[in-house]
Amino acid sequence: MNTKTTLLLVIVLIVVGTAYYYVARRAAEPPVVKAPAGQVVQIASGDMQKITITPADGKPVVLERAGADWKITAPVSAKAEKWTVDDLATSLAGLNSRGDTGLENKSAIGLDKPTLVEITGKDGKSVKLAIGSRSAVGDVTYVLKDDATSAQIVAADVLSKLEDPVKKYRDPKLSDLLSTDVKQFSVRRTDGDYRFEKRGDEWQMIDPEKMPVEATEMSDMIGAVAGLRAGEIVAEDAKDAAKYGLSQPRLVAFATTVAPTTQPSTSQPAGVQVRVGGYDDIRKQNVYVMVGDTGPIAKVGASIIQQLSKKPLDLRNKKLLDIDPATVNRLTLATQTPATTQPTTREASSSTIAIVRNAVAAPPTPATTQASTQPVAPTWILEGTKNAADEAKVVELLKALQPLRVTKYLAAMPAGQLGATHALSLRTVAAGGVEKTYDLKITERGDTDPPIGQSNGLTFELDRDILTKLKLQ
Repeated sequence: MNTKTTLLLVIVLIVVGTAYYYVARRAAEPPVVKAPAGQVVQIASGDMQKITITPADGKPVVLERAGADWKITAPVSAKAEKWTVDDLATSLAGLNSRGDTGLENKSAIGLDKPTLVEITGKDGKSVKLAIGSRSAVGDVTYVLKDDATSAQIVAADVLSKLEDPVKKYRDPKLSDLLSTDVKQFSVRRTDGDYRFEKRGDEWQMIDPEKMPVEATEMSDMIGAVAGLRAGEIVAEDAKDAAKYGLSQPRLVAFATTVAPTTQPSTSQPAGVQVRVGGYDDIRKQNVYVMVGDTGPIAKVGASIIQQLSKKPLDLRNKKLLDIDPATVNRLTLATQTPATTQPTTREASSSTIAIVRNAVAAPPTPATTQASTQPVAPTWILEGTKNAADEAKVVELLKALQPLRVTKYLAAMPAGQLGATHALSLRTVAAGGVEKTYDLKITERGDTDPPIGQSNGLTFELDRDILTKLKLQ
């Protein structure tokens, strides 16, 4: 007998066996006695205060209403996911009988080992249901209410809502924090402790160095903790923390809604702490985490490691400059172009332009019905002359600096062929006559690569659009 024949016989046996099982089971099921349709449970879903589900081979799972929410009180104490329990309550309240059947053969309809459901209303009255198995024919199941002598036939979709109730109805959220409410955040990592504070609407890194932080990057880090959702709860307490790599975690994050103070404190404010431990398997797709010092321990996506391991250069605020054009009274631009031999020979060259705000330029006035016969003094002139600068180009450049945003910070100047270098210097005069100078060096890299900027010891990439703004003449 060849392999194909054997395989064919196996398939035939499976089909015949399956058909026999359902035919035999159907024959064993008692006949349906047609009865007027009716509601099985006379407690409205909104009036249900407690639902107890006892699987045939498991412990009771107790769901209790807590104000507008639900909680699991047994066999664990945890918050329930409101919409899923509300859906269960709606399904139980909507059980409608399609008829009756006898109890002569309980095993045939699963009522010898039923799932038990007890529903308690807000008036303290309760109803008990014993729910059997799915019928061999028709998408229905059997429900025995209280001490009835016959079972009701109802739609079988309620069965899926009674499977693994702790997992199904437990709220997967491990934290109730709102990201927007967090005022202090810290991460203990192998490369040091990182601490952040929010003052007003701005985030600052406090340790290991002081610097402004990009809001979107900070939001991602906080969201990794505030929005943490369990893929699976693997332990209810911390007794097995070492087993999951949590006794010596790779990361410990802490978030609090308590605002920072100017005075040092020796105690940690109330908040949410999350420890990140080992991977669940060699694929490294999930990692174990523990909330607080007592648990629970859960399995979550491994992306939390990347979110909490961002480097300072990734976190730094990308708003490099934000200069009010009205305060600028002088700017210079020095350009150095290196010699080249490809694609054509070109000698090295340099140029410098200095532009100042014209002290005699009149401020703009409302339009009048009669045009002025006096020439309008230019706002910007070439330094040392009365010659007007290209005002449109000056305006466009200053507009690009309000603000000037970095696309990416770099650890060092990249290697490779570099092109022209533009050294831009601006002097501003604020209220009270306080002067300040801003220096920015921009180096070109080919025809498509982003230019490299340098300022205040920082190296970064900029959008190529800035190069067009540097053409002041």
